[in-house]
Amino acid sequence: MEERPVRTLAESLASSARLLSDRPFVVSDGGVLTFAEFDCRASQLANVLASLRASPEDVIGIYLPSVPALAV
Repeated sequence: MEERPVRTLAESLASSARLLSDRPFVVSDGGVLTFAEFDCRASQLANVLASLRASPEDVIGIYLPSVPALAV
């Protein structure tokens, strides 16, 4: 059996965002967030955290209500 390369969650989500950009990522009573919208918001959050000097090794806790607009 051929081994697959190990990917991080971030890499898997980015790949899914490219392949499924217009598909729903999160669906709730508050609306729908597509994979592309999720990817965009994740990038925005990563930029904010980087501007605060957070590094990939840092543990970051985020509390979010259960609505698509705040999934990231």
